[in-house]
Amino acid sequence: MADFAYKVVRARRRSFSVSVTCDNRVIVRCPMRASEKSVTEFVLKKSAWIDRVVRENSAALSLFEGVAECRYLFVGGRKLPVLMSNKNLITDTCVYLKDNRSVKSMLIKCFKDEFLSVVDKMSNVTGLKSESVCFRNYRSRWGSCSLDRVITFNYKLLMLDKSLWEYVVLHELCHTAVFNHSAKFYSLMRRFMPDFSERRAALKKYAYLASLQI
Repeated sequence: MADFAYKVVRARRRSFSVSVTCDNRVIVRCPMRASEKSVTEFVLKKSAWIDRVVRENSAALSLFEGVAECRYLFVGGRKLPVLMSNKNLITDTCVYLKDNRSVKSMLIKCFKDEFLSVVDKMSNVTGLKSESVCFRNYRSRWGSCSLDRVITFNYKLLMLDKSLWEYVVLHELCHTAVFNHSAKFYSLMRRFMPDFSERRAALKKYAYLASLQI
């Protein structure tokens, strides 16, 4: 018996798979008619991997303690305390916030121009162009590029270091030329950002932040 809870999702498929979300929900996908015994055996077989990922996630989650409640916010990748105030203001040591609903508008107001200058710079360097850029509160992803080359970014990206802005911006700009994650796509990424793998690994540490609805 596994010592963790998991959700079983049955579907028209032939194989088993397991995933662990950034907030440690374990999801097992299996064929529609798979027996409970076969599901249990699969989970036990994968238990060491699941335990390791859960431990890693738990350590990472401690970094985001208090962010969902807006007691802390990230600015430039630094975790700063939030003080409730009659104004929205970001300083070097803390964030003044009118109310929790102000987070998105404050971050966009403070960092939109700087972020768009990064988009323009990366676009000029690569020759890759978007039709427009906007922000929204995504539940998991950092950005997306539509078939008509409209790029949408998770506004919570504005909380992170500029090197991670550059990674996500380049990622989405590359999708204006290659609409998948094929070898051609990653070759294009590597061409303009040789260290993209390292930046991707650094961004992965903030996966939980991307999912927060604040």
